[in-house]
Amino acid sequence: MLVVEGADDEHVIRHVCEQSLSELEFDVAQIGGIANLSAEIEAHAKVVGRSSLGVVVDANADIASRWQSIRDAFGRAQIELPSGPDGQGTVVQSRLAGVPRVGVWLMPDNTNSGELEDFLARIIPAGDPVWPLAQDYVQQVESIEALSKPAKSRIHSWLAVRTEGGRLGTSIRAGAFDLQQAAAQSFLTWLRRVFPT
Repeated sequence: MLVVEGADDEHVIRHVCEQSLSELEFDVAQIGGIANLSAEIEAHAKVVGRSSLGVVVDANADIASRWQSIRDAFGRAQIELPSGPDGQGTVVQSRLAGVPRVGVWLMPDNTNSGELEDFLARIIPAGDPVWPLAQDYVQQVESIEALSKPAKSRIHSWLAVRTEGGRLGTSIRAGAFDLQQAAAQSFLTWLRRVFPT
């Protein structure tokens, strides 16, 4: 089982896997926002017979605080995580029978603050001529009006003028993003570690 915050996270991950990891098989559960994280982790960690449990959430502004909340949630399920996230994505294999392998990925890269859209910005094709214009546009808007989610605004501004356009997941399927970029490959490697075939 892979636990994610919401629909965009699920669609992006599903489409990334369809393009690059068709051999992986896991279900995805949306938790409906970070406020539900603790209860959902505890419930999913206790499912009998589950071999692997992955969690993908945004680090947002305070990665240390987000990590601690995840660590506390797993602690309530009797699963101990390290004191800090692994930069390559955390994977913990318990020696206890009946305890699943656990993986945690903090968007965008387990090291920096940010969110799903910051991850996607890292897999925009190198040299894309529209991306700097989208960034400049959002920066100009920010000088007039405060934006609560500038990373989201940049990605959606960039996608809005592309022929692929549309939602994040379908844009991945249409080839708007470069899944050979290091950020994508690091995430895919983590998924293989959490859900080995």
